Amino acid sequence: MEELIEQKCLRGERIDEKDIIEICRNAIDVFCEEPTLLEIHGPVWVCGDLHGQLEDVCRIFELCGTAPAQKYVFLGDYVDRGPSSVETILLLLLYKIRYRDRVYLLRGNHECEEMTLAYGFYDECMSKYGSSLVWRHCCAVFNYLPISALVDGEYFCVHGGLSPAAPTLDSIRLIPRAREFSESAVLEDVLWGDPNEHGEEMWTESPRGAGYLFGSETVGAFHRRNGTRLLCRGHQLVCEGYRFHFQERSAVTVWSCTNYMHRGLNKAAAMRISGTEQVFFVVFGGG
Repeated sequence: MEELIEQKCLRGERIDEKDIIEICRNAIDVFCEEPTLLEIHGPVWVCGDLHGQLEDVCRIFELCGTAPAQKYVFLGDYVDRGPSSVETILLLLLYKIRYRDRVYLLRGNHECEEMTLAYGFYDECMSKYGSSLVWRHCCAVFNYLPISALVDGEYFCVHGGLSPAAPTLDSIRLIPRAREFSESAVLEDVLWGDPNEHGEEMWTESPRGAGYLFGSETVGAFHRRNGTRLLCRGHQLVCEGYRFHFQERSAVTVWSCTNYMHRGLNKAAAMRISGTEQVFFVVFGGG
């Protein structure tokens, strides 16, 4: 049955509501067994925002391989803005249920009720199913997604960035889940933060209205305190698919959907952590 639903997702066909509800319930059971901070061994592919662009998910699997042969960490923002949010999130949940030790899904700032009401996922569910039932079950899953991942003890993965209230890995492990992130300031911080390459301040109020802009010294202090070496995050469109930040290259943004919102021919990327001193990237799309 799971394989049949997977094929429907890949073809963009309508999935029965009862099957979606069962997938969501099974996914919650899996996520409840995982900690807030996952600890993962490489090699692993790290993918950024997907935003309902199912074709890009398929392209990533075509270029990089599929689970269980390959291991993946997805950094969040699976839904909203793109045309196939339902199929995208269901496909990834199916892979998570089937290959729970090979596919890891982190929460993004769009994995919540407020954002999905405003930016397309709710409307897509209503258009495809005529009720909010699918949307409500998916939002229930979002509340249980892990927040961060540590790969090989050195690569800290999170959707947005850092929080002044969570300077250590132990403090990140204590970030509450099973709630909307507007109910937790520290959860909001790590899902909404962005690097600030144009200021000296450790922390600056974000123009997004949530989270903080964090500077190079903030990231450096986090790495020294926790023994990490690279902050891996999504959350921001980068036209070349990925971008290192700061002179020290202590943070990197990975973006994994092409031609975002039809605004231009941006590229997309997946990042490979392979246990060597360097990460590398597979880049696709663009002009």
